[in-house]
Amino acid sequence: MMTIPGSLPQNGYFVINKEGALNVINTYFNAYESKITEYMFDPTPTFNNLYDYATNESYNMPASEAGFGNIYTSEDDIYIAPSY
Repeated sequence: MMTIPGSLPQNGYFVINKEGALNVINTYFNAYESKITEYMFDPTPTFNNLYDYATNESYNMPASEAGFGNIYTSEDDIYIAPSY
């Protein structure tokens, strides 16, 4: 079990972070040899309100800039440190 990366913008809804969520899914939950892509993850943007600036910004922000305390970048790779 893992908490999916996201934030609570000013609109009061929990918004997942697309890049962070894909990283968690591909690293820990993907049983296939190929990675789950952005299109496969959210083809219709169901997880994002395109008309709400705060939601859209939180959803599309690079995971390394999203302010998650346990997500770090290393060159082209993003990884999540274990929570203690």
